[in-house]
Amino acid sequence: MQSVLQPLLAAKTPQAARTGSILGYIIAAPICFFTATCGMLAKASGADLGDGTSAFAYAIKTFTSPFFGGIIFAFVTMIIAATRLSSLHTALE
Repeated sequence: MQSVLQPLLAAKTPQAARTGSILGYIIAAPICFFTATCGMLAKASGADLGDGTSAFAYAIKTFTSPFFGGIIFAFVTMIIAATRLSSLHTALE
């Protein structure tokens, strides 16, 4: 959510806000889809995952190929990088 709201609220012009929010949604949509799918796979498996903190890792290990796991890892890395970049960009302005 921060990758969508940060460019919107930190923009200097309405055009920059519009562009930033559209790009944020384009980036966030597949990330949300893949992480939600992993959570649903873990829940549907019936495994005892306790409080759910290990559900993501369990779903990746059990249900996906290494290729798909790599794509999800890339998305998670992209989330972290986008958040850090937004924070750094805001701090420098």
